[in-house]
Amino acid sequence: MSQPRRLVQTHHYIRFSISPPSADSLLIRRALQEALAQSFGVALSHTYLDVLWVADSGTECIVRASSPSDAASVMAAVAVSSGQLRLSVIKESSFLPSVSGETRKLFEKQINTHNLLTRIWGVIRITSKVVLDHM
Repeated sequence: MSQPRRLVQTHHYIRFSISPPSADSLLIRRALQEALAQSFGVALSHTYLDVLWVADSGTECIVRASSPSDAASVMAAVAVSSGQLRLSVIKESSFLPSVSGETRKLFEKQINTHNLLTRIWGVIRITSKVVLDHM
């Protein structure tokens, strides 16, 4: 019996709180870049980062780093940053759904939508059968 293969985690995800609130992903990306430059110099300021999600209120965001070591550098940099945006780590993980508090809400919304569509489809089938029976 062979051993199960482990999935290699290449990305790391960080959920930040943002103060003052900003829904501008480019401003958030620039704040992260400036924090990295301030802490580690120009070389690490060009670390590959993606701002995946920003809350509508601008108070939280989720960022993807290309490796756990890059994520550690980002978290260290924002901890000592003196930029205009104050970013604080809420949660970090190599598994995106564990970082996103919205995942359950989105899943429940999809289930509710599916249930609604199933009910509508049932009504359409019953209605069309009644119409066809009376023709």
